Amino acid sequence: RAKAEAEARRSQSLWAAAEALHAATRRNCTETKLDNEIKALETAGKDDKLVQTVLKGITPEVREKGIVTEKTLRDKFDTLEKSAAKVALIGREGATLPVYFLSWLQSKLLFQKFAEIPKDELDNLPIDFSKLDTFDIIQRARYHMDHGNLSTALRYVNLLQGAPRAVAKPWSDAARRHLEIKQAAEAVMAHASVSGLLYL
Repeated sequence: RAKAEAEARRSQSLWAAAEALHAATRRNCTETKLDNEIKALETAGKDDKLVQTVLKGITPEVREKGIVTEKTLRDKFDTLEKSAAKVALIGREGATLPVYFLSWLQSKLLFQKFAEIPKDELDNLPIDFSKLDTFDIIQRARYHMDHGNLSTALRYVNLLQGAPRAVAKPWSDAARRHLEIKQAAEAVMAHASVSGLLYL
C-alpha cells in the first residue's frame, strides 16, 4: 500500500511538472524561457525512461533561448501571410524586376481566395497537394490557425516553395520548436495519467 501511494504521488508530481511546461507555451508574452519547467520535469521524472527520452529530445537551443508562445505565432502568422503573398510568383532562384512587380500586384488583387476549402480536405481525405498554389496554401494555413490547429497550419506552410518558403522559414522554425515542447509535455501528461491510474 505504501508503494502504491508513493507511485501515485510520483505520477501526480510528474503530471504537474508536465502541465507547467505545457502552460508555458500559452503564456501571454512574446517568448518564454523554459529552464524552470524543464528542471522541474527532470526532477519529477528522474527515474522514468519515457520522461528521460522526452527530455533528450529537447534541443540545446530551446533549453537556452526558450520558445515563442502560441499568441506570438498567431500574431506573426499575419506577417507571414502578407509577405508570402507578395512573393508568390518568385521561385527559389529569384526573378526579374517585372516578375517581382507582378507578384506584388497579384498579392494586392488576388490575395483573398473566395473559394471554400473542400469538405473532403477538411475531413482529412487524400488530396493532391501539388495542385495548390501559394494562395491556396496560405488560405488553408490561415483556416487552421483561426481554428487553433497550429500543427496542421505548419504542415501547410511547409508546402510553400521558392521565395514564399524562404519568407515563411523563421515562422515555421519557431512553430516547430513550439510544437515539439507542447507535444513533449502532452506525452508526459498522458504517461503520468496512465501511471497514476495503475495505483488507484
